[in-house]
Amino acid sequence: MANNSKGSLSNLIARARAAQEQEEETVTEAPAVEEKPKPAPAPPKAEKKPATAPPKAAPKSSRPKRAKKGGEGSKKKTPEIPELAPDRRQGRRGNPEYRQANAYIPKTLHMRIKRALLDEGDREFSSLVEELLENWLESRDG
Repeated sequence: MANNSKGSLSNLIARARAAQEQEEETVTEAPAVEEKPKPAPAPPKAEKKPATAPPKAAPKSSRPKRAKKGGEGSKKKTPEIPELAPDRRQGRRGNPEYRQANAYIPKTLHMRIKRALLDEGDREFSSLVEELLENWLESRDG
């Protein structure tokens, strides 16, 4: 049996070598394929913001354009502001001793008060309200 196993073993080795040679022949007979170098990866693209459509133009009218009031080249001139006299007192808005207080009054009453203040001269609405509120407080104190 030793001979048979030896013969089988040599037979097995011979078949393995033949198979290996056959594989090598088929590999050498196959046409060589050139491997193309892979391109370098592209740099990451910046995120694109979605494009917004430009505003649509208004449909053109068949009417002729009107001339602007005041004629060509007329520009509004800002009035010159006179400088305040040095002895004039500070306004209430900038004075830390005053606070703004709002009140809702009927429109008609407001118009009547404004007319009456104009008739009196250069009296301000704030000074009238201040005077009326002082008188009211005095009347409550008794």
